[in-house]
Amino acid sequence: MDQQTVNLFPETDRMPLYWANFLAKEKIVINAGGTYSGKTQSIIRVCLTWAAIKYFPNGITICSGTLTKLKEDGIAIFEGLYGKNAVLRSLIKGYNRSEFKITFNNGTTVKFTSFENILQAEGAKCDILYICEAPRFSWGIAYRLIFRTNFKVYIDYNPYQNFWVDDKIIDCKVNQRTGKKEFNSVKILRSWHIHNHFISQKKRDELENITDEEIWKVYARGLKGKLMGRIYNFKKIDKIPPGLPFVFGIDFGYNVDPCAIVKIYIDGRDRYWQSLLYLSENAMLDLIAKENLRITPAQYMARILKNNGCVTSTMVWGDHDKNMSFQLRRAGIPFRTIKKGPNSVVMGISKVKVYNNYYLPDENLEREHDGYTWEKGVDLATGNEVYLATPVEGRPDHLLDAGRYAIKGHSMRVMETDKAGEDEAEDEE
Repeated sequence: MDQQTVNLFPETDRMPLYWANFLAKEKIVINAGGTYSGKTQSIIRVCLTWAAIKYFPNGITICSGTLTKLKEDGIAIFEGLYGKNAVLRSLIKGYNRSEFKITFNNGTTVKFTSFENILQAEGAKCDILYICEAPRFSWGIAYRLIFRTNFKVYIDYNPYQNFWVDDKIIDCKVNQRTGKKEFNSVKILRSWHIHNHFISQKKRDELENITDEEIWKVYARGLKGKLMGRIYNFKKIDKIPPGLPFVFGIDFGYNVDPCAIVKIYIDGRDRYWQSLLYLSENAMLDLIAKENLRITPAQYMARILKNNGCVTSTMVWGDHDKNMSFQLRRAGIPFRTIKKGPNSVVMGISKVKVYNNYYLPDENLEREHDGYTWEKGVDLATGNEVYLATPVEGRPDHLLDAGRYAIKGHSMRVMETDKAGEDEAEDEE
């Protein structure tokens, strides 16, 4: 390591999290931290330092759940450093802004990217991996990325709930065949604002003054908390009672947003959820090409529905999309669009909550369920923080929307049938 590289980021003298990550001997370094702890700032610098001091033939991958989020955080941090740090610029051969790819003089590349689906993760190999805001990833994607990483894996998140990093990595079970844990080289770093020497006292006071105990634990101390204001409280089950009638719900995704199909089984006041599809249109096209099928995404969805018992008399509900509706009907699916209007989301949620909801294990459905919460606001009369009757925007909700369409649509149809029966009885009288 030459003197130029040692002085690459002089500010790291005041960044303990940088050194804790850089000097960690373990392969997987988990950063569970509060907000403003400096996690992303530190790990981006760690990745750039590794790129500068050593040639990695498979490169370094920095990823988040969406490219938009990555642009706001990791890419913005790098571009800020690149613009101000002359030493860093001297070590970089080129920066392709359209591909978000950095090439260092020694040949090491650093790529900022997102992964929409497991297929994309299947082909991704690297020597160093940084998973930013890990709860945005499904375990299926994260596992494949980690498995294909040779040297170091850095993971960061706010610990507001349990997710795959707890069950699959930190508390991973011993492999019965080998007698060893699959992930046996793991370091856990907990950080909070005290570890960031670059924020103001005003911001520290704001964090310390958080009144909600659970939120304070997560954001001011980097401790595991419970996400408050969760909208649903479904129960996980191992199997669904046999012979139940069912309906389907579809939430259409476009380009990178997932298309979701949910099968809802009905038993009195009980509703059983089964996830059948969670793929973006682009991912479906990739899968169709890989399987050498000559069908459209709508036909692919129709195939899934038919393979799961959909016939011409089955109720299939979804959101408004004239093109997809037409294609599904041409493919023999009796698709119906759900009525939308003012407060239709909240009304649909209230309809779902009327029933006892159960679900078969599915990591995407669990992730959406656990992260689906009400917005917060302030009661003008008391000044107290309260939950509003509006879901937080931006949280994944594709499977939840699909199930909501199915349950609401079925309830509407039952009400219409009951009303028709009442009308007939009145006519007979």
